[in-house]
Amino acid sequence: MNERSDGSSFLDRMAIVTAGRRYPLSSRPLQPEGVDPASYRPASLAAEARRWSYVLRSRERWRDSADALAMHQRDAMATLNAFGLDEAAVREMAVAGHLVVEMPYEVENVGWDGRTFPWEFVLSRATRPFRRGGPQLTVMRHLAVDAGRRKGRARWPPEFAPQAFSGRRLAPRVLFVQSFPGALAQTYDAQQEQERMRAAFDMAADDARWRVLDTPTLDELRKTCEGFKPEIVHFTGCDSHQGLVLLRECGGEDARITMGTAEWTVAELLGQAETVFDGCLLRREDGLATMVRPQQLASALVAGRNAPFFVGLNVWNSAARLAPMLLPAGVLASMGFQDSFDDSLSEYFFENLYGRLRLLDWCLPIAFDSAWAEVRRQVDLVPGTGIALWARAPLTPPRGRESAPRAVGVEWRSTAPPGDKATLAPATVSDGRPSAPSSRSSRPSPVELLVTPKTEINYAELHNHRPLFDRFELRCTVPDAVPRLHIVVELHVGPERARYECEIELSAPRVNLLKRIQVPLTAALMRTVSEAVLSTLFVQITVDGLAVLTDTYPLRLLPVDQWRDNLSSGKWLPSFVLPRDPAIQRAVSAAQRYVRVIRDDPSAGFEGYQSAPSPDEDALDNIDLQVEAIWAALLHEWQLGYINPPPAYSAHLDSQRLRTPSAIHDSRMGTCIDLAAMFAACLELVDIYPVIFLLKGHALPGYWRHSSFQSAFRAALPAGRDDDADTERDAADTGKVQRAPWWTIDHASVWKLIREGRLAPIETVRLTEHCGFREARQAGIDALREAADFDSILDIATAREHLITPLPIIGDRP
Repeated sequence: MNERSDGSSFLDRMAIVTAGRRYPLSSRPLQPEGVDPASYRPASLAAEARRWSYVLRSRERWRDSADALAMHQRDAMATLNAFGLDEAAVREMAVAGHLVVEMPYEVENVGWDGRTFPWEFVLSRATRPFRRGGPQLTVMRHLAVDAGRRKGRARWPPEFAPQAFSGRRLAPRVLFVQSFPGALAQTYDAQQEQERMRAAFDMAADDARWRVLDTPTLDELRKTCEGFKPEIVHFTGCDSHQGLVLLRECGGEDARITMGTAEWTVAELLGQAETVFDGCLLRREDGLATMVRPQQLASALVAGRNAPFFVGLNVWNSAARLAPMLLPAGVLASMGFQDSFDDSLSEYFFENLYGRLRLLDWCLPIAFDSAWAEVRRQVDLVPGTGIALWARAPLTPPRGRESAPRAVGVEWRSTAPPGDKATLAPATVSDGRPSAPSSRSSRPSPVELLVTPKTEINYAELHNHRPLFDRFELRCTVPDAVPRLHIVVELHVGPERARYECEIELSAPRVNLLKRIQVPLTAALMRTVSEAVLSTLFVQITVDGLAVLTDTYPLRLLPVDQWRDNLSSGKWLPSFVLPRDPAIQRAVSAAQRYVRVIRDDPSAGFEGYQSAPSPDEDALDNIDLQVEAIWAALLHEWQLGYINPPPAYSAHLDSQRLRTPSAIHDSRMGTCIDLAAMFAACLELVDIYPVIFLLKGHALPGYWRHSSFQSAFRAALPAGRDDDADTERDAADTGKVQRAPWWTIDHASVWKLIREGRLAPIETVRLTEHCGFREARQAGIDALREAADFDSILDIATAREHLITPLPIIGDRP
């Protein structure tokens, strides 16, 4: 087939299907009213797939903004209009409640835009105004592998015939695969997930239908599938993109990994993200982690003419390529995540899905809808996260409630409120006995505790509401029970204690207390500790008056000025930007003289963005001149020199002790990150939005040249008017999900902002070399050119809006 590069001809072969109607998509869009036909350029499927993937991946920036949400809602409707759907059709889809996106499949490189497009998010946004008070929207995907063919490649057993997911009573063979190769094996373990999935299938550990494969090679996986012939495969591990980041966290920059026949360091591949393909990590024969393409994984799963009924991928970034590419090889259905997904919630989803599959006679569409509905009720679900169910058999929703098995108590159109006990309780079997791994006794506890305390934390993390635990989850294991719990958590700091206490009724199947448990931070020792100290964390939980957990855990409390540059702690750097430090006040006061001279105005001062009502060049120059005045004051008044970081006395190479601005001023010295945080504090004080760029082994500040530029970035609008397809493609294909609303790791988007003059970096180390402002700005731009050197950018103003406030450090830090 001669496929157009923008995917338009493929769009003509797609449709959205409800229980009662089929809505074909079209490359001939509805023309917006009031637009000249000669000037109207419809959006292509390829461009829209890239744009919406970027928007979805950036959701941490905009998910708390009502304006951005409204804008994306309008854009979603416009996109569907561009795909040939009018408002009447969208209204009908909203009422239907369940949609199947249908698309053909011939070869991998045809129609990939349709598979990577985040249909779940766009359809949900567009239909939202018409679903108020109505059903939630469930979206599934039908990859018509056999469309136009006489025979399908797969050979399913009769009980797994693709003609219908209408329900069968089965006893399937289940293969659980956990894959944490290389350095990941020292940190990650899926034992708990394994036990929960086994319990969902109501299987004993020695059941002949249950098998576990721990970090296999591709050949070991192939041989196991060929001999065992699993009908259900649950795969938990890492995709290529997340895996690289976690390997660096666990094994350092020099950790080795193979891609194809070549061997690389993690640092090399992270610097060449465009060469990393979508796939997953398995173990190579020599023990190294290796990247496996979707087609390779699919070939192993169907070895020996095996045709799994369902493959569940508890793997990030698996919805667009990894999951659908299993189907052409012979897998009947698969499921993956659009990008990132909370680990605890993903386990809970699969646990519900498998339990419902078993109780619903393996009717996949109803089980998926029911499990998704349960996860939507969880308060820790982040809006915009996507789960994609793919099937090569038709997934047309049933027309009425009678299609759902009545005896189970779960219907296709679920109307049960959160916590309603009419829905299936998680981790239970049909007779109501708990099936959690630790409870096979005749008198089970009504509550299962999943409590994992941290082993190390510092004041910055506590100050920013960072949990004291990696996991604090309560599960009700007995249907219709409402146990009462009393919870006490105490952090011991010298003679002082920071205490949290609560009493709750466990009226829902799952309650996550991770973010709720906070301790007061008034202890003076915590705010003044200058070296790491050993402390303890006390936890006591009683259920209906009976103590079920009483324990004291060791906890290492890091110095108040120690920052950890890693995935979990790096985002708290804005708390080390201290605009109220006395030295910052003195620096800005001194800069008042310079701003009058530089702006050639005796009455000039620091008006911030008030001096730039619109983003024209004159207004942007006013912002630049204010920043230059601060630079001049620091350059001439402070006379700074460079110094290495102070000792951290930590086993972690990512730890660094940071100096306050007063300590920098008094010693006349600072590191690159000290200087970056100090300069950012000066900008924040004069109401110019600062950022801090983190590079490999380096840091420098920058600023938004106009407030509207920052607003557009936060709303995930394109950085410019041009359609830079290569930049957006890179941004969409590298799995770089926004880490926090103020913390971005996408070099392509950031570099575009710099190139267009919206974001201005400054190399503050040049203060120690007595260089001018323009030279420092150019040096900042040069430092950020290479994606290989880039780590992330932190937007200080956005962090403040999310209550990431400066640390109340007592006294100066040397």
